Amino acid sequence: MRTVYTGLYYKDYRECKKHTENIAQMTHYDALSTEICVLYAELIRLLVTGEKDVPYYLMDKWLKDNPMVEMPAGWIKDSFNCALHSFLETYTIEEAFIRAVNLGDDADTIGAITGGLVGAWYGFDQLPRRWVNCLSGDVTNQLDYLADKAFGV
Repeated sequence: MRTVYTGLYYKDYRECKKHTENIAQMTHYDALSTEICVLYAELIRLLVTGEKDVPYYLMDKWLKDNPMVEMPAGWIKDSFNCALHSFLETYTIEEAFIRAVNLGDDADTIGAITGGLVGAWYGFDQLPRRWVNCLSGDVTNQLDYLADKAFGV
């Protein structure tokens, strides 16, 4: 969930990958964990740059090789798979979030990963207004500043 930013801020794949690996390995020094973080950042990068086919191909390939588990268990592979399913099997940001967090267990992580995917795909304008209206002016200003710094937003 921490590597969504590299997908937003590094347009070049190699730069995105390098920074993603560094962030991922700070807390989870594991080859599979790093691989998943790089894939996630790459999906975000492609989605915000307007790619449509490649992200779906990558997600479909990942899920074919790594089937969904019945219940998430807090492991990155489970959480990532749950987030992908929540994204792919819904049609709005709200539906995806609700599906993701209702899976239980590591709901905050699954929700955050799903949030990155749906945010990159649908964009800010598709967020439910009642969610946006709950944010303070300071938070809104900080988010606007960070969005302006992201490359394709």
